Amino acid sequence: MFELTGTGFVPGTPFAAFGAKLVIQFGKTPDQDFFEMGSSFTLGSASIGINPAAEPVTLQIGTFAVTIPLGSFTGKGFGPFYFAGTINGVALDVVIAPEGTTRYALRAGTRNANLTGTVNPVPVTLSIGDDGGARASKD
Repeated sequence: MFELTGTGFVPGTPFAAFGAKLVIQFGKTPDQDFFEMGSSFTLGSASIGINPAAEPVTLQIGTFAVTIPLGSFTGKGFGPFYFAGTINGVALDVVIAPEGTTRYALRAGTRNANLTGTVNPVPVTLSIGDDGGARASKD
């Protein structure tokens, strides 16, 4: 299990806070890797809010990256928002749920991902529309 900490942000409106716990399991072949991530983030003061049902959501875990297109999440208003489906042969389950006015929890899991080349520290990036953040795990 990796615990993610650190600093750094992606372009756009940075999260005021972003933390995550990550579990990676490498499969017998590269396309059988698996990860589960539990995350929390707080929107930055310049953010106008998020709406995963109407914005693309991009998640990068190590060498694996996926963009869930706008319109793919179900949920209205303030959420929670759900996505369960397959993108490029990778089965994904993602939930984004409010925990306050600007604080959210995200749970993401995948099967049949390819994490070949991922090493510790593991870089993790999340963006929802123009809001985003990045972290890296520590040894």
